[in-house]
Amino acid sequence: MLLETGKVLVVGGATSEVDAQSGVARATSSAELFDPGTGAWAEVAPMKAPRFLPQATLLADGKVLVTGGGDERWNTIAQTELYDPAANSWRTVATPASAGRIYHGAARLASGNVFIACGRTWTPNDVWRSDAEFYDPTKDQWFPAGGTGSSRTAPVVVGLGEHLLVAGGQSRQGNDFPLLDDARVYDETTGQWAAGPALAYGRLAAASVLLPSGDILVCGGFSEEGGENTCELSSH
Repeated sequence: MLLETGKVLVVGGATSEVDAQSGVARATSSAELFDPGTGAWAEVAPMKAPRFLPQATLLADGKVLVTGGGDERWNTIAQTELYDPAANSWRTVATPASAGRIYHGAARLASGNVFIACGRTWTPNDVWRSDAEFYDPTKDQWFPAGGTGSSRTAPVVVGLGEHLLVAGGQSRQGNDFPLLDDARVYDETTGQWAAGPALAYGRLAAASVLLPSGDILVCGGFSEEGGENTCELSSH
């Protein structure tokens, strides 16, 4: 996560230690800052909870919201945390998200609200999620934001001013697990979802970036053919 200072914050992940009960690599709560000016890494205060595959989103005030992720016991984490780079401190958000998520997406809209969408909830049952919710920093609370219509794990999620784009990902439909190419767009002013521009083909776990032109560059991930090295531009 690129901070306003120009430094890069890295949080969580998995360690080389393996949990004896689950056989899964242990999650870590550690956090580090990379200074591109010096090329050096420095440890900062750790998160309250260890988690791998979380999402980190920069808020308008320069703080960082960390959502979701899981641990080595296959628990997905609903509690969210805020990091204050100026104070080098973490605090837990007053109310948790509605459910723990992993393989979800997150983005901040022009309002300052942070949306998280889709992903999976591992415990107590493996739920492939189609819903979204948002965090309002002024209220320090989470609120529901409807659903995308299809369950999606590892979708592309991009904030576009007052709109949220959710595209691609993998769905669970009975015994089938198709890769999706369709997109849904949420309008924060109306609270409604509508169809958005489809990807060229289904992608899972693709990287995306919003360009100055307003187009979205989508690269890599996995298609039905396997690992992808292609990119495409999506207009909205």
